[in-house]
Amino acid sequence: MQVSYVLLSVIIAVMILLIITIIYLYGKIQSQKTALSKKQTGAHQMGVNQTKGDLYQILGVFSILADYDQLGFISTTSKQMSVDMIGIKSDRIDFIEFKKKGVDLKPNENKVRKLVEAKRVHYQVKDIELPEGFRIEDRSA
Repeated sequence: MQVSYVLLSVIIAVMILLIITIIYLYGKIQSQKTALSKKQTGAHQMGVNQTKGDLYQILGVFSILADYDQLGFISTTSKQMSVDMIGIKSDRIDFIEFKKKGVDLKPNENKVRKLVEAKRVHYQVKDIELPEGFRIEDRSA
């Protein structure tokens, strides 16, 4: 009889441990599921924001085409470039950054704005010489 009480106690203890483990693992799974959902939502939102930003920039470019004598796109592989375009009029040069209305400038964009406002702008010409032996050839088929 005592052996059966001990065996019953061990079985109940194991069942309680299993239930506690299942509850703990379920909570962990739910937590990871929530974290993954937030990451997916964040990644999706970043893509949407980038697309919207590109759209605003394209619309901005088309809206100012007639305002300038020359417009220069600043092409870069960096997503952190602080200026989108340079516009040249007869009496001035404008550094142009397109932003959705109400969106603040990023710190690097503010830095460029402050440098321009402080007249810390220089025109530079860089002389380039090709190294000896440098050549460009047609490929043979």
